[in-house]
Amino acid sequence: MDNLHVHNVYNGLRSKKLLRYRWYVAYAGHVFGGTMQVKTADVVAKKWATNAGAAGANYQAGIQSTQKDWATDTAAAAGSWATGVSNAASNGSFAKGVNTAGTAKWKANATSKGVQRYPGGIQAGTPAYQAGIGPVLQTLASLTLPPRGAKGDPANLQRVQAIATALRKLKTG
Repeated sequence: MDNLHVHNVYNGLRSKKLLRYRWYVAYAGHVFGGTMQVKTADVVAKKWATNAGAAGANYQAGIQSTQKDWATDTAAAAGSWATGVSNAASNGSFAKGVNTAGTAKWKANATSKGVQRYPGGIQAGTPAYQAGIGPVLQTLASLTLPPRGAKGDPANLQRVQAIATALRKLKTG
């Protein structure tokens, strides 16, 4: 099938199939002519690193300009998230991904990236941490705990139970 024929097929479509054929038109000379010309992984990776690495401003602009409510849309996808996590657990893809990466990759990335990013992340997250820990500390400060018993006294577990109950109530309402 030559490029002209593929182009005519593409132009003749008047349905949802139109989008599916865009790929065929773009690569008609490669796919229908026999072998497809594919760039090397090195070339593709370099292009990706250059373009994606320079996209920070576009990323920020996209976030700031969106009219969608991230929280609403994300909460609405809770069922899809649960299904995906369940599927990853049941079909072994989570474990496969972990095993494919391996401990060496995790360590290399954690030490080369994580160590550098950790302090900045802590600094950026301090206001959120303060807002989140405030109610916990208020809850703990408002408790009246039973008296402390002797070391090993089972009555001391009542103190732990009072703390656990109060914190669970804070979390669940």
